[in-house]
Amino acid sequence: MSKKKLMLLVAVIMCVSILVAAFVGCDDKVSTVYKVTFDSNGGSEVAAVEGVVATEPVPSKEGYVFGGWYTDKECSGSRITFPYTPVADVTMYAKWN
Repeated sequence: MSKKKLMLLVAVIMCVSILVAAFVGCDDKVSTVYKVTFDSNGGSEVAAVEGVVATEPVPSKEGYVFGGWYTDKECSGSRITFPYTPVADVTMYAKWN
């Protein structure tokens, strides 16, 4: 093999190696941040959060005790636990006892 062909082969191998290294670290997943909105059902206002809700927001309502957050308006399902990672935009509803 001539020196010229050998140099060309080495250059091609280096280019391919660089391209492979560049794409190995690429992640095909698109990171989506979802919004969590809070409906305090007559209690104090709670600001919306984008992404993970680390701790449970606790609103207040005179004459009532806060009973947790639920994803259904009737607050009849399971109480949400925190930290909470949404998988879609969601509204949480406050339950009052």
